[in-house]
Amino acid sequence: MPNPIDQVRCTIDPQHLLDLLVKHPDLAARLPEFRPSCATLPKDAEAFAIATDAEIRALRRCDEERIQTYTKAMQPWSERFRTLGLDDLPLAEAHQRCCTAALSVLPTNVSWP
Repeated sequence: MPNPIDQVRCTIDPQHLLDLLVKHPDLAARLPEFRPSCATLPKDAEAFAIATDAEIRALRRCDEERIQTYTKAMQPWSERFRTLGLDDLPLAEAHQRCCTAALSVLPTNVSWP
């Protein structure tokens, strides 16, 4: 990534992040915008590592909650799919039956916290 802003947003390497902020001091003031967990501008790589680890754990928790929401929403489909009897059907017919059944069971919108 040639753009330093993209690098600040995406890097999980604390030393790289620290080096970027030294090389591009204007980005340090915008750090809370790009990396809220590092908003206090830690002074060294170890402090950045701690902040980055916390940020990654928080993002993973959020992802896990979202995935659990989708898993719960698709449970009725998982149960229905087993009853469709697709094994001996031609592919096009099996696909059509599958799509029709999915429309009757799967939600079109899943909300999560």
